[in-house]
Amino acid sequence: MFFDMEYERNTETERIVWSIVAEEPDFMDIRVAQPKICVLDCLKYKKAEGRLVFADIKPVPEQYKALSDFDYIITIYTPNTALLTEAQFKILLEHELRHIEIKNTKKGIVYGTVGHDFEDFYAIVDRYGMKWSAVDA
Repeated sequence: MFFDMEYERNTETERIVWSIVAEEPDFMDIRVAQPKICVLDCLKYKKAEGRLVFADIKPVPEQYKALSDFDYIITIYTPNTALLTEAQFKILLEHELRHIEIKNTKKGIVYGTVGHDFEDFYAIVDRYGMKWSAVDA
């Protein structure tokens, strides 16, 4: 039986993620901890609070570690990102990486996520402006 796949792993985008991590000084903790990050392309549109969602990032729950060795999954909603330029797409990935939280505990490294500084991240807005994701349709 054939099933349409709504999610597909994108190893090319994973390489872009690691090039951003390597270049951005703010990501030293990610470079040191080396969490395993999977990028999935999703063929669905996603909206939240009436706005398009370009991507999201989630830590892999502990109970799913038996199924996968990934620590984080970044989901790219490809219908929503279709009009982003290459530069905007890289900013989007940087944005998602800024959600990563890495804590060293007595039990070892714990992966989590953090919210925005405000509607976005100060570092993104300082560098690229408030409308970094605006596209001309």
